[in-house]
Amino acid sequence: MKFLVKRQLMVKRTLFFVGLFLTFIMIFVDYSKEVAKANELDLKLSTIEADVQAQKKEADVKIVEVKKVATEQKEQLKDANDKIEKTKSKVNELTEATDNVVATCEDTKKQLKETKEVLEDIKSECASADEKHLTMAEETVKTKFKAKRKIQESEALLETVSISHDEVSEKHEAVKEEVKELEEKTEKDIPDTQELINTVQSDCETAYQEYTELEMKVQDFEETLNGLREKMDFQISGGMDVSKPLGLTEEEVRLLLQITGLIQNESVVEVLPKVLVETVKEYPVNEIFFLGVMCTETGYCTSNLAVYKNNFGGMMYRGKGMSFSSVEEGLSRAIKCLHDNLKGSNTIHEVNSTYCQSAPDGMYSWSTQVLSIMKRFQEATNSSF
Repeated sequence: MKFLVKRQLMVKRTLFFVGLFLTFIMIFVDYSKEVAKANELDLKLSTIEADVQAQKKEADVKIVEVKKVATEQKEQLKDANDKIEKTKSKVNELTEATDNVVATCEDTKKQLKETKEVLEDIKSECASADEKHLTMAEETVKTKFKAKRKIQESEALLETVSISHDEVSEKHEAVKEEVKELEEKTEKDIPDTQELINTVQSDCETAYQEYTELEMKVQDFEETLNGLREKMDFQISGGMDVSKPLGLTEEEVRLLLQITGLIQNESVVEVLPKVLVETVKEYPVNEIFFLGVMCTETGYCTSNLAVYKNNFGGMMYRGKGMSFSSVEEGLSRAIKCLHDNLKGSNTIHEVNSTYCQSAPDGMYSWSTQVLSIMKRFQEATNSSF
C-alpha cells in the first residue's frame, strides 16, 4: 500500500514537472513570436519616420521653388513698369518738341504776314510815286526785290517748318500708337501676371500650411509618445499593485494600440480608448493590466466570444459565455468585472486565483501570460522611432 501511494506521488510530481516544462515551452514560443512582431513594428515605425522626413524635405523644396517663381514674376512686372515709365517719358519729350515746332511755325507765319504787309505798302507807294522820283523808284524796285527775296526765304522756311512739323507729328502719332499698344499689352499681361503671382502665393501658403500641419502632427505625436513613455515607466511583476489606473489619455491609448498593432479588431481599436479612459475613473484598474487580461482571454480580440458576443473578459454565466449588445458595453463590463476581482487582491498573482479559478493552486500560467503581454505593450513604447 505504501508503495502504491509513493508511486502515485511520483506520478503526480512527474506530471507536474511535465506540465511546468510544457508551460515554459509555450511561453518561450509566444515570447519568440512577440519579439519578431516587435522587430517588425520597429521597422514599420522607422519607415513611417522616413516618410515623414521625406515629406518635410519635399515641402521645403516646393516652398523654395514657389518663392523663386514668385520673385521672377515680380521682377518681370517691375521691368514692364519701368519700360512703361520710360516710354511715357519719351512721349512727353516728343510732345514738348512738337509744341516748340508749332510755336516756331506760328512765329514764322507772323513774320511772313508782316513781310506781306510791308510789300503791300511798298506796292502802294510805287503806284503813287511820281515819275520824277526815278531814284526813289529804283530804290523801291530794289526794296521790292529784297522784299520778294525775303518772302521766298520766308516761304521756304515755312515749307521746311511745315515738313518738320509733319514729320514730328507722324513720329508723335507713331509713338502714341506704340505707347497705346504697349499699354494695352501691359494691361493684358498685368492680370495674367497678377493671377500667376496669386497662384504662386496660394501654392506657397498651401505648401506652408501643409508643412505646418505635418510639423504639428509630428509634434503632437512626440508629445503624446513622451507622455505615454513617462506613464509606462514602471516595473512589471506578478507582485505589482494593479488597483490604480495610470491616468492614460485617449490619445495615449490610441497611440499605444497603433504602435503595438497587437489588436487587429478595428471596432475594438476605434472605441477602446474612450471607453477605457472613462470607465477606469469609476472602476479603477491599471489600464495595461486590463489590456493584458483582455488579450489573454480573447486571443487579442479574435475569439468567438469577442467577435460575436462582444465579451472581452472571458466572463461566464452558468457555464456559458456572456453576450453584450455592443462593443462599448462589452468593454465597460469587462473592466468592471476585473475591478470587482481586485477587492482584497491587488496584485496580478492574487487576481490569478480569483479571476481565473480554473488555474491549479500555486500555478501562475494565466498571470504569467498576462505579464508577458503587458511587457510587450511596455517594450513597444520604449522602442526607438
